[in-house]
Amino acid sequence: MTNSVELVLFYGPPFIGKTLHYFNHYSKTHTRISASEIFKEDKCSNLRLVILKVIGLLNEGKNVVIDDENWYIATRQSYISLVKKKVPICTFTIVQFLTDITSGYQQCLWAREWALVEQTLLENKDYNSTLLTESVEKLDCWFARKRSELNPPELPATAEGFSIVTVNPQLICGTSYKFNLPALFIQWQSILTDAQNENLNCKSTAPDVLNKWLEKNPSGRILIIGPKTKNDKDIIEEQTKTLLLLLSSQLTCPLYFTFIDEKHQLDHYSQLPQPGVLAFLQKLHRVNLYHKGTIYMYSSDEHYRAASSVGIRTIKAAKLFDHPHLIDSVYCGETMSTLSFLQNMLQVTCSTSCKETRESVDEIPFFSRARKSSTPLVWKYCHGKVTGVCFKDKLALERYQTHYKLAARTAKPPGKIKRGTSRTEYVSSTLPSSERSLPSSEQSLRALVGNINLREVAETPGRYHGGFQCRDSVFDMNVEVLEQRLKITCKCTGSSRQPYDVQVMLSDSSGLLEAHCSCPDVAGKTGRCKHVIGLLLNYKNHQTPSA
Repeated sequence: MTNSVELVLFYGPPFIGKTLHYFNHYSKTHTRISASEIFKEDKCSNLRLVILKVIGLLNEGKNVVIDDENWYIATRQSYISLVKKKVPICTFTIVQFLTDITSGYQQCLWAREWALVEQTLLENKDYNSTLLTESVEKLDCWFARKRSELNPPELPATAEGFSIVTVNPQLICGTSYKFNLPALFIQWQSILTDAQNENLNCKSTAPDVLNKWLEKNPSGRILIIGPKTKNDKDIIEEQTKTLLLLLSSQLTCPLYFTFIDEKHQLDHYSQLPQPGVLAFLQKLHRVNLYHKGTIYMYSSDEHYRAASSVGIRTIKAAKLFDHPHLIDSVYCGETMSTLSFLQNMLQVTCSTSCKETRESVDEIPFFSRARKSSTPLVWKYCHGKVTGVCFKDKLALERYQTHYKLAARTAKPPGKIKRGTSRTEYVSSTLPSSERSLPSSEQSLRALVGNINLREVAETPGRYHGGFQCRDSVFDMNVEVLEQRLKITCKCTGSSRQPYDVQVMLSDSSGLLEAHCSCPDVAGKTGRCKHVIGLLLNYKNHQTPSA
């Protein structure tokens, strides 16, 4: 074997998107190995045996990715020292997933709720309940949220013998179908006539309000969210069943529900006013949280705060139930999400190794089970949530399934997403290692940005001042030093929340060589739009680590 091979170690917290990053960027060139998965499958295995397996693959001429947290120097040195002895032509790379300590923690928790859907409802083989519990502890340790028996992670350094690639991770969902459906979220207590009365009933105008919303959104989801009070984990209260069936019998589509048992949650994130249940329902139902038809009807502060933190439009339920006709022209107050990662979320087609495996991807949730059920109500218990569906009859169920199939839109494969739409950014391999430039080269080129007359680049005051507004909307910045040129790419969120691809090229001799943006503005094609200005301002202010 004469050609170089590469060993890549991922470094980052659980749920940051490491495995999906492998499938999207490395699966065609590298073989994936996960020590933690091997240890779960083979209790007699150990790290040395895993490394010997890696060495065997490298000696076959295969590049390898170690898809684990790889938090500790001792672990990383175990790989590098033994591989160096056995495969001297191997080069070593660390891909570190670094994120803001506050928003990054929220992003990982959001992705964890997606994992709960994959594991429990879709019964994905790739998810293990023990691994999930351990990952929660690791997540708290990584972001220093609470005291832990685990040692804190140790940041990689080039002195360890690795080249380092930095990924500023974006929230990415591997899904067969886009999150494009509107949803009507309803607080369960708000639909009841008297939440304190033992003889509960639904408000008489509730069916009218819900059916009017369905007229405008025939493929939309009606999602009831409420507390679970009965002690038995997987049983719904009989009175609740009766009311759900009564309400669904008056609707033209199935009625979905999720009741939260606070005593059996993994942590506080799945409890209101934290928005974990909204992440869970977004994944399960493929909901577009920012669809013009998506509304959250609430009566209590905790539901309002959960919806507002995500940026879902809200309205007091009592207002609609008292005046059902307002559903035709309601203009709910729109709020910007405090969770910035949601504005830039990407949806890409899964690899065959990470697809949903239980429910058919082109079916509404619980469709197969409901069609076989002898009763018009089915549910499942999922980590402290009782979630399910009730429906008027099989005809209504089948009709709703037809509406969904007409509305469903497949997600685009990574690398095949057209300009002007979201796409994942490829992080180049460091093979051959000679192509990597020293950090000092970037530092000398970085000064060029300060010498560029941004007013001249923008050409108009509007685009120049717009750049300052876009500066804080820049994310996923990637920096490459290519000989005497500096290439900077990023995504920048536009006024319509659409992320655009932006790129500039700088050189010592010519300054700004080229620039372009995928935004619809004509100036984007010539590299003079506000998003290009925002990228240069962001980089000038050192708001992103170099790659």
